[in-house]
Amino acid sequence: MCVESKLNCVYNPGDERSVIFTMEVIPNIDKHIQIHEIRFFEKSPLNYDWVNGDKGLNNYPTKFGLRVLKNNIEILRITDINSLRDWNERKFNFDNLPAFVSKEKSTFQFEFLAYCPIGNNSTVSVWILKICQSSLLASKRI
Repeated sequence: MCVESKLNCVYNPGDERSVIFTMEVIPNIDKHIQIHEIRFFEKSPLNYDWVNGDKGLNNYPTKFGLRVLKNNIEILRITDINSLRDWNERKFNFDNLPAFVSKEKSTFQFEFLAYCPIGNNSTVSVWILKICQSSLLASKRI
């Protein structure tokens, strides 16, 4: 998906330009569910090309951030991640983060925000994101 980026260099959690998806996990009795990782591809292309529309120079974002909430409480925030011009696979592993383990019904919200455009003369600033997968594991309660 191609999305508009934030036009300044300050990360703003919950910004209206964020790409947000939620995941609800419901463990069985005597089990827990752990979110192990998320994988996605991203790029900030030098040029944009709208389907059936304009194309031209992109005032591409140089940074992006990832924020995760569990039941509306922030459990992870990583900002100032450099975005690249070509497709780049990103993997974030949550194995050592206890907040990504659920022993009861929980809702996780993943929020991505591109920001800090390069500053050329283009009025268009877009970022491209392709979410591949998240990895879950159900285990017996320890």
